[in-house]
Amino acid sequence: MSEISETGVWTASPAGLKAAFSARLEAALAAQRENLVLWMPVLFGCGIGSYFGLRFEPPFALGAVVAGVSASASIFLSGLRKKDERYYPLWLLSVAIFLIAAGFADAQARTLSRGTIMLEKPVGPVAVEGTVADIEDLPEDEGAQIILENLDIEKLSAEKTPVRVRIKVREMGAEPHPGDRISMLAKLSPPAPPDAPGAFDFQRYAWFLRIGAFGFSYRPPVIVQANPPGTFGQKLEALRQVIAARIDNAMADPESSIGRTVIVQTRASISQKDEDAMRSAGLSHLLVIGGLHISIVAGFIFFAARFLMALFPTFALRHPIKKYAAVLAFAGALFYTLVAGAPVPTQRAMIMTGVVLLAVVLDRVAFSPRIVAIAAMLVLAFQPEALTGPSFQMSFAAVTALIILYDRLRARLSAWHREAGIVQRAAMYFLCICLTTVTASVATAPYSIYQFQTFSPYSVLGNLLAIPVMTYIVMPAAVLACLLMPLGWEALPLKVMSAAISAILSTARWIEGLPHSTILCPSWPLSALILISLSGFILMFWRGRGAASALVPFVAALTLIHGYKPPDVLVSSDARLVAVRGADGTYALSSRTADRYASDDWLRRNGQDAKAADKFPWEGSALGGNLMCGEGGCRLIKDGRKVAFSFAPDSIKDDCAWADLLIADSPVRTECRAGLVIDRFDVWRNGPYALWLGEKRYRSVAQDRGQRPWTVTNRR
Repeated sequence: MSEISETGVWTASPAGLKAAFSARLEAALAAQRENLVLWMPVLFGCGIGSYFGLRFEPPFALGAVVAGVSASASIFLSGLRKKDERYYPLWLLSVAIFLIAAGFADAQARTLSRGTIMLEKPVGPVAVEGTVADIEDLPEDEGAQIILENLDIEKLSAEKTPVRVRIKVREMGAEPHPGDRISMLAKLSPPAPPDAPGAFDFQRYAWFLRIGAFGFSYRPPVIVQANPPGTFGQKLEALRQVIAARIDNAMADPESSIGRTVIVQTRASISQKDEDAMRSAGLSHLLVIGGLHISIVAGFIFFAARFLMALFPTFALRHPIKKYAAVLAFAGALFYTLVAGAPVPTQRAMIMTGVVLLAVVLDRVAFSPRIVAIAAMLVLAFQPEALTGPSFQMSFAAVTALIILYDRLRARLSAWHREAGIVQRAAMYFLCICLTTVTASVATAPYSIYQFQTFSPYSVLGNLLAIPVMTYIVMPAAVLACLLMPLGWEALPLKVMSAAISAILSTARWIEGLPHSTILCPSWPLSALILISLSGFILMFWRGRGAASALVPFVAALTLIHGYKPPDVLVSSDARLVAVRGADGTYALSSRTADRYASDDWLRRNGQDAKAADKFPWEGSALGGNLMCGEGGCRLIKDGRKVAFSFAPDSIKDDCAWADLLIADSPVRTECRAGLVIDRFDVWRNGPYALWLGEKRYRSVAQDRGQRPWTVTNRR
């Protein structure tokens, strides 16, 4: 194992080092056995992320073959492990490979099973006829958006007709219902590609919703044939509309919009002003039906049912009323999940609540981090695309951190609660709200900054004031209103609910008015987010001194964030909008009206207030004199590179002779001496561009995404 050299220095032999390393590894792995199940969704998610990160569509059987081989190897090694524990690390490795390959195969199978037909180019105005699948009101008299299926679209053959389309209707006219056959004159466009390399991929989002086109109607829709709801989805949507209408009858805006959101999840109807206020106060999670909402509904039904059954002593003594109450609570929570449309946070909350209630029926304790792992595996297995969305990332980050925290504090908190009086228990309740908010805020902050580039410093204050109102007034009133709706007696609980929502909105607006209520942060590279996630997993799941290694990926992530340089120039999908990054790190825009969505997104991703953005001058200089504009375009000198922005065909010839790089919003049909030319045809084929002048590097959306089933490009 070890020996003393002739000089008297102790040395370790290779065999001794190997034996010591093996012993350390076995001891570390043995300490993790209870938490190994927590790593299953992490590895499964790695496979899903690997699939979505590719720039090409892999062979169909790749993931399935690797999963089959690794599963066979794990079964074989499992038998050997029973005889010799030295095979345990190899068995773990084979299981890890199986989970990664299974996630990869699951994501690919889900993608191909959608079979979404995407519109290849804009069409319209055309006659569109289809069956109403979903209707959702928009805020501030903006109309509604309707999802149609079973479509018949003028000028499109059956094989090129999308499965579903979403159309914005400004004036509704006769009110259609799910199942009705309607027609309208509309303009349709393919789902928009990302507005910059690395930005949100709306085409992929639409692919998994099976929506192949988006558009707007020129006039109110006409009901061709009124049909009763046929499918389960249509019947459920019809029920959601009835509930929403009852809420509107009893409540006024903006309270009714939020009331509909917390009951039937119609978030599109909330005004941007109220959305911003709730986000600034750290209360956006109240607008997404998740763990808080489901647990309150289930808890209210559980305790109310148990109390009512306990009023009949003979029945209570002869029957397990606690288990009956758990079954009723599960049924109520499941109904709430379906009525809410079953978004990802609601699915996760329903699975976890179901496991807890099942444990009550089976006389088991279910408060365990394993519940989160089970919920994550189920959600990812059925909806692998959820991994890339903020809803999944933020909801599971918050819940995992909270479950881990309270699992470790459970014994101490229980002891304090037993010994405390009424005042002390009330104080503990508010302290737990603070602890919960801080923990959830820290856990979700990386994902919030990456996805939305915002952070709410007053979230603890907002939740401390709003959570008790939501818990004890809003949600119980919502449950009572839904229970009383069949009798037509929902008005009183909805009035109570409206007053409570008004108080929450007032709190949010007050906090929004505080200094620095919203902090804007520049976007991060995806690799930094992955490293921060890995750091969090190690910190929460690893047992023993190895948890300190979480610092390594965290420091690496901070290094990447610090070293990340945003693009110097951004070019939109029609080359009519250009952004140039100045010495102070802010972007100046060539226009404030061309492609408003892209410009707002560029500025937000740069951590910049859209209202304070500078605009290229029509005449004169900007950006410290580096940008000169005149009739027909602008010229920029930055990092030793000369860039010309030609907004008039007559200026292209002179700009070609002067520039190292030419950007033109019209086709460049003449020979150009510029080293790189990006014209209308280039962005038409490749999408928006991002350029780093000092590094002489550029990326287009087409280069960034490659060719996947959901990519709609003009090169296809």
